[in-house]
Amino acid sequence: MLSKGTYQFVMSKIQSANNGELLVMKDQLRELLRHPISVDAELMRDTKKLLKKIDEELDARYDLYLSDQRQRQRQQAKHTPASASGARIYPFRNLS
Repeated sequence: MLSKGTYQFVMSKIQSANNGELLVMKDQLRELLRHPISVDAELMRDTKKLLKKIDEELDARYDLYLSDQRQRQRQQAKHTPASASGARIYPFRNLS
């Protein structure tokens, strides 16, 4: 079982870590679940909770990234004139 202080430390580390560090933490927690010490039901439960929190954090960061990308595309589309964006311009009448 994780103590309250250890749990709070890990949660603060999850929030401050970059994506690579989160993936390393996730891998280490999965290894802990495979270890014979994980027979302890409370430790297994706490470890699974931490894995779930890491997954939620990664998903939230990815959602923010996608939102930011969409916003940048909208801003870029607003500032780019139609003639520069590759749109075809057709004449009103046939010249042939």
